[in-house]
Amino acid sequence: MSIMKKAALLSAAFCVMLSGCSMNMSVDTLLSPPKLSDEQTEIYTALTEAAGNVDLRYPRMGEYLSAFVINDLDADGSPEAMVFFERRSSDVNVPAEREAGLRIGFLDRDENGDWRSVYEMAASGTEVESVEFSTLGSDSPKAIITYAGLSSQEKRLSIIGYSDGAPYEAHQMTVSQFCLSAVSEDNGELLLTLTRATQTMPPFFTVYGFNSDGSFTPLYAPIALSNNIADFDRFTTGYYSLNGTPMFCAAIDYLQAENQYSTELVYFNGNGFVTANSFLFSGNQTSYIRRTNSYTPKLNSRDINGDGILDVPMTSVLPGYESLTFPEQLNAVWWFSQESGNIERVATMFVDPQMNYTFTFPGRWEGVVTVTWDAEENTVTFWRAEEDGSHEFALLTIKTIATENINDYDENAAAKDSFKLFAANEDITVYVKNIEYQGLSLTYDEVAAALYVISDKEP
Repeated sequence: MSIMKKAALLSAAFCVMLSGCSMNMSVDTLLSPPKLSDEQTEIYTALTEAAGNVDLRYPRMGEYLSAFVINDLDADGSPEAMVFFERRSSDVNVPAEREAGLRIGFLDRDENGDWRSVYEMAASGTEVESVEFSTLGSDSPKAIITYAGLSSQEKRLSIIGYSDGAPYEAHQMTVSQFCLSAVSEDNGELLLTLTRATQTMPPFFTVYGFNSDGSFTPLYAPIALSNNIADFDRFTTGYYSLNGTPMFCAAIDYLQAENQYSTELVYFNGNGFVTANSFLFSGNQTSYIRRTNSYTPKLNSRDINGDGILDVPMTSVLPGYESLTFPEQLNAVWWFSQESGNIERVATMFVDPQMNYTFTFPGRWEGVVTVTWDAEENTVTFWRAEEDGSHEFALLTIKTIATENINDYDENAAAKDSFKLFAANEDITVYVKNIEYQGLSLTYDEVAAALYVISDKEP
């Protein structure tokens, strides 16, 4: 495959994540509780008839943002409902059995099709964060409910099952992050968790599910992670290639020190999980240190080129910046693929400091091209790097303008400065000035293949 075809794939796949582990929807933006649908009104009426006056409580993030979570909890073909609520203070302790705090009401339809309250239980936390569903290797759906923990780095996780018309809590635990993902074809979707280090224990990666006797338990031996983890950043699942066969792996991006990140990978080998330290990749690079500053945004692991294999970033100082202090350095981003027993660099990329675009270096630019950024003019220029660290011959300049300010620098003004319109969306307009230079200059098609405009600010 040609270098620029690879660059086109890199650009096209840049914002595609391999998993849905991160949750970014939130009800914080709601100014008032949403209006109830007809079905929700029926459920609410049935709930208040049984529980008294209540205030509904809403999950803060995830797919389910309603106080009413409707799902076929017992796999009988008809839906049940969970409702998060607190009793109003005037109703607490009126009858002795009424309890304060966050509660979960469970409702089902009777023989006439009307909603009725069948059970309620105390929640395992005070503020519900998210609700997800998975069988976790069992024969029926389980609700995975997370609650805000004692610190921002921890959350309480509760596994709720539903059988014979009543809910039960199968398990609860404290985790830092979690993800639902299929590890192999044998047991379907499982619960992958990360737990922080304690004074006596390192951080751990653990995979949970229901085993054949119905108990919820770790299905593989937990993996101790690096003691360098100061805080978890992002948890991403994907695949590595083992002799041409895609095998599950997970990338654990973490904060190592201020402005410094790294990644630990855990690989499924068919029988359990191993780390790179015990699963050698031909002695290749396995330390993914990357630093951030005002010129270098933070990046996370992902499938960067759309080939189905997880790639991991690290930063490399651009030519000419080696002798400067860290806050003054500009960096390229090297991406490494977990492929066929080797960890190989598959791309060198420059990310705009303002996260407006990425530019993938063609092979002939490797080690011989550097970058300058002019914040006042919103321009990034790529130069041939000289041996003494200077730069003299410009190869390409990229200029960005906020689309709302486009009248301050339209196409006519750009043409006077030899810029050509490259792309525009509702947020940003991008111009390029491609400069001819023997051996290193790019055609416009090469620029178009290598330059990707970020639309969602999440590379």
